Amino acid sequence: MSNLIFAVAKGRVIELYSRVEEEAGSPAGFSVSLFKNQEDGLLLRARRTLAEVVANNPECDFTNYSRKYFDNTHLDPLPEPDDHTPSRFVTFPQVLWEAAGGTTNNTIIGCVISYHPNLSLLSDNEAIPLLAFHLSVTTAGSGVLVQFHETATYTVT
Repeated sequence: MSNLIFAVAKGRVIELYSRVEEEAGSPAGFSVSLFKNQEDGLLLRARRTLAEVVANNPECDFTNYSRKYFDNTHLDPLPEPDDHTPSRFVTFPQVLWEAAGGTTNNTIIGCVISYHPNLSLLSDNEAIPLLAFHLSVTTAGSGVLVQFHETATYTVT
């Protein structure tokens, strides 16, 4: 699976990032989920909620795995539009799973960033999958770091 934007998120990543970043005290935020397998890009792209993604793709279950969540306190300010380029970039924070695996290990092949309108509820049915990225990591008890490069995250063209 290559990097992709979910169809439901096309044209909305900047809007949802801005919504989380600008509203102090907002319950909205993002999650990062890791997967052991992922559907073909066309099938994955068509998923409308995180619940649909998880129902059709096995999420990781290695020792010490849980989804990572972040809110506006973890985000960089949204850059101003550049009048000289049709692109706009956002950067998501790096996430670390310490002591990933050991007892139960997984081969991680992908990750998904999702928007949650309310982090206190954490409903997969309400979460909008935004971006999927290819990974190739096998856990063995050491840390797994996922770092998003700004130009690899999302470009509006």
